Amino acid sequence: MIDNYIEDVFIPDIVLEILTKNRVYENVDLYSDENKILYEVRQSMMESVVRDMAKEMVKDASNRIVNEYLNKRFRSKKEEEYDPLKMVANSLLEQAMRLILKGLVKENMGGLTFEYLIEA
Repeated sequence: MIDNYIEDVFIPDIVLEILTKNRVYENVDLYSDENKILYEVRQSMMESVVRDMAKEMVKDASNRIVNEYLNKRFRSKKEEEYDPLKMVANSLLEQAMRLILKGLVKENMGGLTFEYLIEA
């Protein structure tokens, strides 16, 4: 938990604080035009790099979360539920068994009813 906090919260905050220090504490208006341009270019490059890194981190984190969820959901199912061939075989077997059992139940219930009436 501590490692997750350090990786997810603490380090990104420190990096952002370091990268934004110049904007907060230094006044670039006193520098020459060349230095102002250099600082602006550096700032735009850092923003784009940080933005790209943040996008990549968000993509990786969301991919990891989705993969873990789907993997957990996939593993919690029975083998018959995620094997298409077994699903089809079970469905056909179930339909055939229902038809056979209907006939057996009708025959046996008729015989049992007849025997009960004879005993009664």
